[in-house]
Parts: sequence; C-alpha cells; structure tokens
Amino acid sequence: MMKRLLLVLPLAALLLAGCQMFSGTQVEKVSSQKPEAATMKKVLVIGVKTTPEIQKAMEKAFSERLKKHGTTVVLGSDWFPGAELPTRQQVVERVKAEGVTGVLVTSLLNFEVAAVEEQYSTFILSAPSRTPEARVGWSDVWVSGHENAQQVRDSAPIVERTAVIETRLYDAVSEKVVWEARARMEVGLDAERNLDGFVSAIIAQLHRNGWL
Repeated sequence: MMKRLLLVLPLAALLLAGCQMFSGTQVEKVSSQKPEAATMKKVLVIGVKTTPEIQKAMEKAFSERLKKHGTTVVLGSDWFPGAELPTRQQVVERVKAEGVTGVLVTSLLNFEVAAVEEQYSTFILSAPSRTPEARVGWSDVWVSGHENAQQVRDSAPIVERTAVIETRLYDAVSEKVVWEARARMEVGLDAERNLDGFVSAIIAQLHRNGWL
C-alpha cells in the first residue's frame, strides 16, 4: 500500500504543476491619444511576426469582440494570405481602397522562457515495521520511493513561457499611431485560452481608454 502511495505522489505533484500553467495577460504599458469614434468604424486587424495559424486565430478573436462594439472588421489573413508579410505601402493602398478607418496591428516582440522554482508538498513517510536487527538503508521501499519522486521532479522541470506582445492602433487618415499597448502573456498548454486572455485584456484596455 505504501509503495503504491509513494508512486502516486510524484504523479500528483506533476499534475498539480500542470494545472498552474494556465495563461494570463498583464498589460504593462499603454499610450493613447484622444479617442475618435471614426477610427473604429471599419478596422483592419492584422497579426505579424507569428505563425499563420496563430495569426488567423488571433485576428478572429479580435474580430468577434470588436463586432460586439459595432465595429466592421477585416482580417489581415484574408487580405494577405500566406506566410509573407505585406509591405506598409501595400497595406496603405488596400486600406484606402476599401474604406478602412483604422488598423490594429499586433506584433510578437519577444518570447521568454525561464525556469520556475516550484514548491512541492513535503513527503510524509512512515517506516514499515521491522525487527530490531533490520537496517535502514537505500534498499527500503519507502526510501527508494522518495528518491524516485525527486528524480521525477528533476527530470521534468517547470518552466514559465512568456510572450511579449505589442499592439498598435493606426488612424487610416493620418497614418499615425493613436493608441498602443505592450503586454506580457503567459503561454500555457491551452493555446485557445492564451489568445482569449490576451485579446480580452487588449479589448478591455481599448474600452477603458474610450476607443470602444
């Protein structure tokens, strides 16, 4: 029974550690000019410096939320499909031709990976019954079980992955940045949850600054 319990303890520790890897987003820096409602009438949302899959998922997430505020949304991945980024001039020409009033650009600036010190529950061990002559050594089941737990921990270190993301809103008429924010997003195992938290944080900040 004790052997089974000791084998379960390392697995439980790893499962608990996994549960703590859900993502969260912290908006660190925001700069905003006086909000203009006209800028948000028809917005091109475009993600750069990331994979086509993440770009499309992020653009769709922004689109769903912006539409709830009455904004007409165009996705950059629809206008410019493929891995090759459009030039600034290509974007400007298409924006003017399609009557877009604002451009929301999200860019991955950096991706950081750092080891995290994780506190594990103390192993409470009970020595099995033995005769007075029996020696306590590494051959004991409970001791080797504890040693195995430490080996599992050492072979599966916990790391914290953080994406540093910059989001800028451009006014299509002036072609100038009218709002920008830098955020740090914890990247967990659930990509959809990561994007949901990030997009929600950015939309909330735009609303707080009067753009929505």
